[in-house]
Amino acid sequence: MSELVFYPVGGFHYEDAYLDGDVYKNGWGQTLETLNSFGGNYVLISLTEARERIRAAARKPVREITEAEFTEKLYMLPPMNWRAGVSSQSFKFMEMICQDVTDIFAEVDGRFFTLADKSSLSHEQIINRITEEVLKTEEKGQ
Repeated sequence: MSELVFYPVGGFHYEDAYLDGDVYKNGWGQTLETLNSFGGNYVLISLTEARERIRAAARKPVREITEAEFTEKLYMLPPMNWRAGVSSQSFKFMEMICQDVTDIFAEVDGRFFTLADKSSLSHEQIINRITEEVLKTEEKGQ
């Protein structure tokens, strides 16, 4: 497998790139120029960078939800890493959206939120993200 891949910007997949002489082609023999001639927006990048871009495309910002939505999601699947802190709790879906990105749900001071991010985020990191993206922004607006 090549260290480089063809990645469609904003997409959730990539195609392996193989060196044929001095030109990279995909498994169908298409070059970067050919892929883009069909209206695509492909770039030739490292596999590591493509995977990180896919993760970034799958992440979702913090959004406030209702208590009913939170409770529904809690009982939809067995929760992963259900944790509680002082006036907060969080859990994650066991199913991944893409690679290691999953839906995350949290309660902070009686308010309920959702976001999508790496499944490895700790409870503290989740609460910090909600605080930074929503709660502090609201305080500044008052």
